[in-house]
Amino acid sequence: MAVSAGDYHTCALDDNGVSCWGDNGSGQTIVPPLSNPVAVDAGGTHSCALDNNGVACWGNNAQGQINVPALSNPVVLSTGSYHNCALDDNGVTCWGFNDAGETVVPALAFD
Repeated sequence: MAVSAGDYHTCALDDNGVSCWGDNGSGQTIVPPLSNPVAVDAGGTHSCALDNNGVACWGNNAQGQINVPALSNPVVLSTGSYHNCALDDNGVTCWGFNDAGETVVPALAFD
């Protein structure tokens, strides 16, 4: 079970999958087909989920925030107002709006 609030919409994950509600001006509450979702996160005017196929995002794409790059076995997902980040086998990858360097990941050390 999980719940995440975006700017004007909210998404939840329960035993039936992902549901989103609230403002839908950019399609952020229209959940695409997902395969066994395990996480959901609501961004500004977009939403993302982690499922058996990786990361899926939907809604506003004005800054490329729903253009998910190639990821290798993502395990964690986080959305911002106009960008997202995921942790996968290769480390942290971020995509979307980058006006303040939010998608430029510094060197991180993982044990």
